[in-house]
Amino acid sequence: LMKEFDEKVRNPTDGATGAMLFAVCRGKASEGIDFADMHGRAVIITGLPFPPKNDPKVSAKITYLDQQKRQRTNSLNGQEWYIQQSSRAVNQAVGRVIRHKDDFGAVIFMDKRFSYRSNIDEMPKWARGFAKVNEQFGSGLRDLAQFFKLHISKVSEKEILEKEEHVNSSGQ
Repeated sequence: LMKEFDEKVRNPTDGATGAMLFAVCRGKASEGIDFADMHGRAVIITGLPFPPKNDPKVSAKITYLDQQKRQRTNSLNGQEWYIQQSSRAVNQAVGRVIRHKDDFGAVIFMDKRFSYRSNIDEMPKWARGFAKVNEQFGSGLRDLAQFFKLHISKVSEKEILEKEEHVNSSGQ
């Protein structure tokens, strides 16, 4: 699947100008695969990826941490751990699209809960200053278009050369 995705990104066919890959938080594509440069220009997160509370391991962990909290006040309680797990999954997904200092990408949170200060504070420190809440779809779309217009003009020559090199090496 990843080879096919890479091929579609590097060599669009039928007038296509890129590719889309859908994945879920906590899955392989949202944690551990590099989508640098033209391989990833946006991440859309449609909800908070909490672990399933009815999972016996999750409920046991919550119970255990609540018991530990009563003994050691400086530790996480079960609910704090539960929220932390969601934040970690979100931050892993966010990190797929921006891989180095010259990379760029949009991170779109499509859940009102991401506008809450407590959830913004769980984002990576480097990303917090860029958080912008749009209450209306139209203003969000306008801001996204402006973001890409600004950054597409700054696409590095290296990225363009890499694409040309790949096309030439595949004999096209």
